[in-house]
Amino acid sequence: MSKNLCILGRFSEKSRLTIEWKITIHSEPVQYESEKYLGLKEFFIKMSTILEKLYNEKNISYYSSSIREDIISLILGKELNILEVGCGNGATLIELKRNGIAKEIIGIELYENALSNSKHLLDRIIIGNIEDIELDFDEHYFDVIIFADVLEHLLDPYTIIKKIKKYLKPSGIVISSIPNIQECMTLLSIFKGDFKYVDSGILDKTHLRFFCKKNMIKLFDNDFIIRKIQIKNQNGSKRAIVNKLTFRIFEHFLATQYIIVAEYVVVK
Repeated sequence: MSKNLCILGRFSEKSRLTIEWKITIHSEPVQYESEKYLGLKEFFIKMSTILEKLYNEKNISYYSSSIREDIISLILGKELNILEVGCGNGATLIELKRNGIAKEIIGIELYENALSNSKHLLDRIIIGNIEDIELDFDEHYFDVIIFADVLEHLLDPYTIIKKIKKYLKPSGIVISSIPNIQECMTLLSIFKGDFKYVDSGILDKTHLRFFCKKNMIKLFDNDFIIRKIQIKNQNGSKRAIVNKLTFRIFEHFLATQYIIVAEYVVVK
């Protein structure tokens, strides 16, 4: 058995434990809480190379996001400073500035080509992996930070939420949309013995983390108050009708995604 396979086996054996670690695509891994897993260094480096390849293989349309009206509707106020992590082609940010909600729009994006036609419309663009780059913003600068279908792609989303919260103004908000692994068709596929990764969707091959609603809320345990949780817009769909008729009892099986608004609370 190769060394990498041995490492993978050791990792799987401990999979029931919460393992805190960080990996970056272009630099050495930093491991900060679970020193006994330092032996996984080579495995994580290889894993990052595989992920980079998968992202590069995706069609450009994957990064060409449409305007997220569902997220925009959750942002109150005008002339705000807004950061979007994983902004794609910047469509949502551009719309936020066009309608006066945003004063300054800044995007962080891993795939530079996604912004080839829109970079001049954003106030600032940072190309790189949020788990790798050092941010140079002033503390308490942003009113809103958006993670639209991003946290599930990260190796350690818990640490990223801790990382960005110092850049939020007191009472600033994080808006995140996260796929729901408890969705009925996904569970049915797994029940049938088929955990098949696909190019996009809940079982996207670049998803590294999977969440139920309870786990999503757990992301914001420290220094945040959950102000709103809603399922991604299903207006007029059969799922929306079933959800209403069943008084939302089965919502956690019908929701493909949840959108969460978490307010940053500064403890004095």
